[in-house]
Amino acid sequence: MPYDFPMYINGEFRRSDTILKIHSPFDQHFVGQTYRPGKKDIEDAIQGAVKAFKSTREMPLYERVEKLKVVIDDLRLNQEEFARIISEESAKPITTARGEATRAISTFTDALEESKRMRGEHMPLGLRFCIQRQVGLNEGLSHWPDPGYFPF
Repeated sequence: MPYDFPMYINGEFRRSDTILKIHSPFDQHFVGQTYRPGKKDIEDAIQGAVKAFKSTREMPLYERVEKLKVVIDDLRLNQEEFARIISEESAKPITTARGEATRAISTFTDALEESKRMRGEHMPLGLRFCIQRQVGLNEGLSHWPDPGYFPF
């Protein structure tokens, strides 16, 4: 069954005119498609991230925890489908893909637990102090072979 993976930008799914076809490296069968973002999509995503950062920076801890729980629950609910997609698009054995899907759940669970401890701390550094807190956006790309290892 071919998949359609639209872009998710600022709480909405989007498609563009530029379709990127995904083929299995094993036998080149068509797995699905996604979309190349245009300049406006990229600008909207950056502006949305800046706006979201401002609100999440002040978000109470319990709300952050609840949002991460939703992600974890959704991954658990769809774990087998997630594994099948990983297997098909990367030509990995299903057992390896299941391990990656499980790892994604573990990574988000670790993030949830660590978020409970990120309250902003004062750490003495000689005569100066360092305040540890969220200060800005973070961009990251997962390395292709193991997408579940980098949750944010």
